[in-house]
Amino acid sequence: MALDDAGISYSRDTPQDRAGVSFGTALGGISNAELDHARFLKKGRAESIQPSRPGFRRLGSFQYRHRIWIRGVGTTNSNSCASGTVSVGEALRYIRDDFADVIVAGGAEAPLSPLTFGAFAIIKSMSQWTGDPSVACRPFDLKRDGFVMGEGAASLIVEELEHARNAARTFTRRCSATV
Repeated sequence: MALDDAGISYSRDTPQDRAGVSFGTALGGISNAELDHARFLKKGRAESIQPSRPGFRRLGSFQYRHRIWIRGVGTTNSNSCASGTVSVGEALRYIRDDFADVIVAGGAEAPLSPLTFGAFAIIKSMSQWTGDPSVACRPFDLKRDGFVMGEGAASLIVEELEHARNAARTFTRRCSATV
């Protein structure tokens, strides 16, 4: 959606060599790792851990690059709660250092697994609220008692200035032609 909103084309027929991805996730792949571990305990190494299985390649930058034909730089960082912010900083660096003209930057998290719940429960950072679930998440309330685990994602486009200006001119011409 970020690429569409920015008017940047992408497809198998128009792979983007000067476009890249910088994505962040604090616990990326933890649910898959937990499933792989359970499979390992049940079936052993030979049956459960195979190089052909995607494993942690399901993380952000791989998914973007694979699905939308981006061929430039691609990284996924895991820097705790700062992962999404770090991905934007990395995007700026890729543009500044002329590795790319366009970077899809963002973060995603889907840590809903028993291991994650257990780890955050041990450090007593999750809400203990037993009342109405719709008010369990109350980060700015004086009676808050921890956070509520959830999923989320966001992406944005970081562009080299002239690339963005050219895209804006093209967009303006396209809009004028349809009026």
